[in-house]
Amino acid sequence: MNNPLVSIIVPIWNGEAWLEDAVASVLLQDYPHWELLLIDNGSTDNSSQVIASFNDDRIKTFTQPHSGVSKARNLGLENASGELICFLDCDDKLPSSSLSSRVALFDTSPTLGFVDGSVEIWEADFSTKTQVVSPTFSGPPLQELIALNSSCFHGITWMIRKEAIGDRRFSEHMSHSEDLAFYISIATGEWTYQFVPEPIYSVRKRAGSAMSNLDGLAEGYVHLWTHIVALHPTEEDWKAVYKQKVKRILVRSFLKKGRLWKALYWSKHWR
Repeated sequence: MNNPLVSIIVPIWNGEAWLEDAVASVLLQDYPHWELLLIDNGSTDNSSQVIASFNDDRIKTFTQPHSGVSKARNLGLENASGELICFLDCDDKLPSSSLSSRVALFDTSPTLGFVDGSVEIWEADFSTKTQVVSPTFSGPPLQELIALNSSCFHGITWMIRKEAIGDRRFSEHMSHSEDLAFYISIATGEWTYQFVPEPIYSVRKRAGSAMSNLDGLAEGYVHLWTHIVALHPTEEDWKAVYKQKVKRILVRSFLKKGRLWKALYWSKHWR
């Protein structure tokens, strides 16, 4: 690849409080060959005014009725021109070398389909970094993803070769685990996963985020089970591991929030 164009897709729903920070992090990238697709997903706040305030020819804007994050990302995919694709939630940021570090790695192999890196977790006001999580896996990622291993999945952080996506899209009926379901759908055996040591994504940890909705999270794992079965109907080995991982995640998550009865429910009723 010779200075490939990177398409950065940002779904926006009532993101006026954070959107300027997210876009600024893209404008500060040390790799200049990008386009930023801002998808206003039916916002009812002042997000549209914030979007209109940006003045850069590389920024493209789209609007749709409020239809969920998956449909917004799919609209971005339909309009992306780049050879490489990545995603950014409107309340998060990209560190300044997020694009350049990963673009350089794509040149090392024509079968490299997905490049990731370290993910920083920050307090809601970005005043304090609370955690850094890093991938540990290299190779075809499908089995790692199905087993819910954190070795190559920490959210919507991959940079993806557009050719590896093809006509696959996010499942629009899912509001939780939709990113993992999408990765599983594109992780065919011909494409491999690698990571760079640099931080490539910064998460703003806030109370209203999707991961704070534990009931939605549980529902997402149920939908994800159905999604995997549909994609890989003849495979059985993953099911026992998946059940135990989901049960452990949900029980611990509900207990941490003091929701004992929900923890007991999922300890007994997961599949």
